[in-house]
Amino acid sequence: MKPEFMRLRRALALALATLLSAAGLALLSPASAALAHHNTVSVSAACVDNTWTITWKITNSERYKSETIITSNQPEIVPVGTKIGAAETFVATETVDGPTYRTLTVVGHWSKGNVTDKPRSATITPNDFRGKCELPPVYPPVDPPVDPQPPVTPEIALTAEPCVYAGTSTTDVTASVSGLPNGATYTIRLFSGPTVVDSATGTAGNGTVTATFAGLAPGDYRAEVEATGSTSATSSTITAVDCAPQAPPIDPEEPLPPVSTPRLVITPVDCSSDVTTPTVSVSVTGLEAAEEYEVVLLDEAGASVASQIITGVTNDEVIFQGLEAPASYAAVLQLQPGGSVVGETVDLADVVPCIAESVTLPTLPLPEAAPSQQLPTLPVTGPGEFAALAAFAALLMAAGGFVVTTRLRRRAALAQDA
Repeated sequence: MKPEFMRLRRALALALATLLSAAGLALLSPASAALAHHNTVSVSAACVDNTWTITWKITNSERYKSETIITSNQPEIVPVGTKIGAAETFVATETVDGPTYRTLTVVGHWSKGNVTDKPRSATITPNDFRGKCELPPVYPPVDPPVDPQPPVTPEIALTAEPCVYAGTSTTDVTASVSGLPNGATYTIRLFSGPTVVDSATGTAGNGTVTATFAGLAPGDYRAEVEATGSTSATSSTITAVDCAPQAPPIDPEEPLPPVSTPRLVITPVDCSSDVTTPTVSVSVTGLEAAEEYEVVLLDEAGASVASQIITGVTNDEVIFQGLEAPASYAAVLQLQPGGSVVGETVDLADVVPCIAESVTLPTLPLPEAAPSQQLPTLPVTGPGEFAALAAFAALLMAAGGFVVTTRLRRRAALAQDA
């Protein structure tokens, strides 16, 4: 076989083997599919509004598939999870103080087909910052000239309050100041002669202020004001008068007539020839003339027993007869019949029954006694039952003595016969 033919056959065999090898790798290697899914990362710098601005761009190579950034070394520029649509370009910017080195590296993933790209990067260096990017110089503002203001001269005046405080000798003085600069600090001093007796300080809001000095003694006063940016001013002198009122003389009052208090004294009346029933006497003193009173007699239970009307005289006595006995009684004095009580008795009057008729004692039979020795009949009249009891006691004593005498006589006669 000729050498030329052999060389040609080896060359064809080598070419065929190469084609078959390439075709086999393309069919067997999955990485070959990933070569179609990739990102293109680019960067540029420009001066925007006197500030360096870096612009980052990421372009998706797939026309029909969207991708997601799953890795980013600068998440503040390109956050992880950024979505980039099919065939779209993601743009992010950042500002820097001047030319610098920056690198952005990202990894994209296409969920459709489950393909992950390898890391893609772009870097910017100071050489990529072209030209100058400086702010124009800043000059401080120039205030317009201020026209000087003429000096302000304040005015101050004093007024004394009228005497409206009864019973006191002090008064108030008010200082009124005008013409102060707005916002000026002021001091007002009050003088009594050469002595400062009080002062007031403050800040003038609208150029006019007032200050009141209270509790001043009578006398002459003047005031001075001094403020920042102003000359001082002095007021005229005023006089604060004594506010204590003059008390009018008091005429001595005529003494009032003594007031008498009605009094009642109740006493029982002893039974006698003139008084034959239980009786009490009520003595009343301290009555007023031209007044009408009612004396009411009360029993021990406080119930009304009897009453009498008396006229207004100084003294009076009321007699109540025909009372029940034995019993105790009291009395009250009322102003007008049925009116208020103006006096009452302190003690009770105890009354007993009266024996007004004569009492005949029975005749006692005496053995062997002469008719002349018969006790006479004794009429008993006197102060009630006490007189009757006394008479009865006397009768018993006489009868007892007569019996004793008779027995002694009999014993003597028997002795003589023996």
